[in-house]
Amino acid sequence: MPRYLGFRFNQTPGSPAVVTFVAPAEEIRTWAGVPHKTTDFIGGFQRPLSDRFKKIIDFFDEQGNASPTAIVVAFRPGMCKLSTAPLKESSTSTSLSYSPDLVTLDISNPAENESLESLAKRAYAFISERIAKDIPPSEEEPSPEEEPSSPSELDTEEALPEETSTIEDWGVDVGKSALKDFAKRLKDKQSLDKFINDIANSIDDPAADTNELKQAKARERLTDVLLSLLKPAMIVDGQHRVWGAAESTQEVPFTVCALIDADWQEQVFQFVVINKQARAISSELLASIVNSSLTNAEIVELEGKLDAAGISTYETKILRTLNDDPDSPFQGLISRGLEEENKKITFKAAIALASRWKRKMTDRDTIYRTLFRDGLPGTSKSEKSEAWDEQWKSYMFAFWNGVRNLYNKEQLWEPGTQLMYRATLEVLQENFLAAKALAGIAYKNPIELREDVEDFYKNVPAGFFHTKWKRTELLTEDGREVLRNALNAMRVSGAKLKSLEKSDPLFTGVSTKAAKKK
Repeated sequence: MPRYLGFRFNQTPGSPAVVTFVAPAEEIRTWAGVPHKTTDFIGGFQRPLSDRFKKIIDFFDEQGNASPTAIVVAFRPGMCKLSTAPLKESSTSTSLSYSPDLVTLDISNPAENESLESLAKRAYAFISERIAKDIPPSEEEPSPEEEPSSPSELDTEEALPEETSTIEDWGVDVGKSALKDFAKRLKDKQSLDKFINDIANSIDDPAADTNELKQAKARERLTDVLLSLLKPAMIVDGQHRVWGAAESTQEVPFTVCALIDADWQEQVFQFVVINKQARAISSELLASIVNSSLTNAEIVELEGKLDAAGISTYETKILRTLNDDPDSPFQGLISRGLEEENKKITFKAAIALASRWKRKMTDRDTIYRTLFRDGLPGTSKSEKSEAWDEQWKSYMFAFWNGVRNLYNKEQLWEPGTQLMYRATLEVLQENFLAAKALAGIAYKNPIELREDVEDFYKNVPAGFFHTKWKRTELLTEDGREVLRNALNAMRVSGAKLKSLEKSDPLFTGVSTKAAKKK
């Protein structure tokens, strides 16, 4: 049983006990797990290990290098026993500016040489216990709040290879739990065998060129995931340093800062706070971390703690509305980071579409004033604004259900089609809204809007989106204009797609400026 000497303290009343101690990287790796992505599931809250840790091996192999930053870990309840150790007479509390408790830590021995089938049973029992206390996914509406600010970048060790990269902050999508789906894959032998086969089929490795080798590698990967999931502690921050230092030619000890008896919600909370306030990582990955680590009940509690910590969940509540609401035409089409598919609608695209309805529709907006304000309940501007806060979703869904109704049967309302390009979606939306505002149209309800959308784009055939566009860079101002002009040309009664394909810049790839010079 691993044993260490450390200092225990509580930062605030009621907060989990924090213990600091020193342990070699090689030992930390035996009792602290780093769950990582296997096919479509991240079995915990850490980022996948990358080849970056190989650079860290070289860093620690070079004499004179040091990494003074602490490794942050969280021990599961009951996995680390603390015992008070007496202070030496020369270090009594009266002679110290601050006197934490001196303690010994006894860490439960991690399982060794346990079969995959046995690990699966333990993991299933572990997860099922939490799922039994779960609630349905939250359907809370996003409430108005300030725009999320970009995370600050703190000073980090310049010589040590970075563990994270700064990525544009779009908040944290606390989404809905995926734990139940993962547990089902471990439920019994038949489910486990299918899970192994799914992993094996996803392996693209020249060294595993037979089904037998792929099966062996799949079992190895899943065993690694489950072992990490069931270890006494999880590494909240510092995984690459630990794994790299453990492979060094010399013993590398680290200061370890540990949360004791931390449940999964607390572990995920600490991970998100560290990575969103200090060194930001992808919001899609954070989404997958939260969704695959917590139950829905734990997610609801986490949401409040993140808000209290100043980490915005506002925009990603909107994303949850679009992705999870059964009435949403975008249900399941927005990337959350759990899926391996890279053709789904991105966070940024979804936010841009929704922001036009949720945030830009104000009394300063001509489109809102013309198309929607008069049809809303209430007499004053403020009353109508409050009504819009409640109804914007219905109008947005109505608009896009109109578009979906036109093209769903043509297999265009799915990831990867030209219809689902970000530029196409934005142009379809803004082109309609601008045209109707210019015409002075006013809508009394979402049904009227949906019917008008269907009528507006009815002359644009599915072939318009099926035919390959040669024009690139559609997200530029000129690109959007080309796409908008082509759509409106096709809307004209009697327009022929074949003619458009021969002459329009969208299909020919010739820019409007080049065409004018000719």
